[in-house]
Amino acid sequence: MKHSTPMTIQEYYRKIKSVNLSQLKVQAAEKNKTLLLDLNREQMKHGLRADGEKIKPDYHSLDYAKYKQSLNPVPGMMTPDLHLSGAFYETLSVETNGMKMKVLTGVSYGEKLRNKYPEIFGLAPKSLNTAQQKVTTDFIHLWKQKIKT
Repeated sequence: MKHSTPMTIQEYYRKIKSVNLSQLKVQAAEKNKTLLLDLNREQMKHGLRADGEKIKPDYHSLDYAKYKQSLNPVPGMMTPDLHLSGAFYETLSVETNGMKMKVLTGVSYGEKLRNKYPEIFGLAPKSLNTAQQKVTTDFIHLWKQKIKT
């Protein structure tokens, strides 16, 4: 039977101090890239930008707006959801650089959409709250793993 000697308070303190909290934050965010993208997609599906406002500019054609309304009534008449074939949503990915994240798209017209509809990438307050809760939970879990006795 294996017995272990309990850590002293000083040893435990040194272990806690040795944890790189910045690295854990990055790991927790990396672990949740899919969630972050899913939340951003859901916002766009609802016609919302990162600031929580409606995606602008509105559709120019009433006929097209009616067609889009028949496909997805959630954002409301005339408000874009940036979803037609699904390729734009499906090809979204996240590039990380420390705690900074940039949403990328794999379709040729992705940059055109980004320029025409500013602030489509990023999380609105409600989505951000959801993401922060999950990332914080994962951060705490990672931290606990690091300081296990």
